[in-house]
Amino acid sequence: GVTAWAVEATPATTVRIGIGTMLAEDTPDLVVSGINRGENVGRAPWYSCTVGAAREAVIAGVPAVAFSLALDWSDPRPDWPAAARWAKPVVDAIRRHGLPEQTLLNVNIPRDPSAARGYRLARMGLAPDAVSRYDVVRRDGDTLWVKSVWSPPVESLRGTDTIALADGWVTLVPLGLDQTDLGALAA
Repeated sequence: GVTAWAVEATPATTVRIGIGTMLAEDTPDLVVSGINRGENVGRAPWYSCTVGAAREAVIAGVPAVAFSLALDWSDPRPDWPAAARWAKPVVDAIRRHGLPEQTLLNVNIPRDPSAARGYRLARMGLAPDAVSRYDVVRRDGDTLWVKSVWSPPVESLRGTDTIALADGWVTLVPLGLDQTDLGALAA
């Protein structure tokens, strides 16, 4: 009984097509992106497809939230239902209170959602990723198969999403569209 569409594209393009084409006559009240496999803390939102989809919604004037679940990649069965239980109150709060214009909410849920300590407002961490590379796993002529190898930053600044998530909190980071470095304008 629910109308659904499928779009073969990047998450951001999918949101753009959804809002601008399929839902052009009935704009959604909120775009929910995720729950992503793996956290999007520190600098990761700069290149995250999950956060990119939420950003695209905000560019189109629709409030948005991106959810990600930190994973133990050796665990074949992450606890998605427990992660969703942390996501629902956030969605309900956004529906009740809204978000500032040109702001999306980036939410990260700890590896063991059932043991999360609660919600924590945080700032985006800026420490570099501890590991961020692609290893070649196979070559076939000019074609390479690569595997991403990543681990979160080792952050030293308290109040960041990276530290709060590592400490077991569900992190809430408002991200603005305006990424202007105001201090650099004078230079």
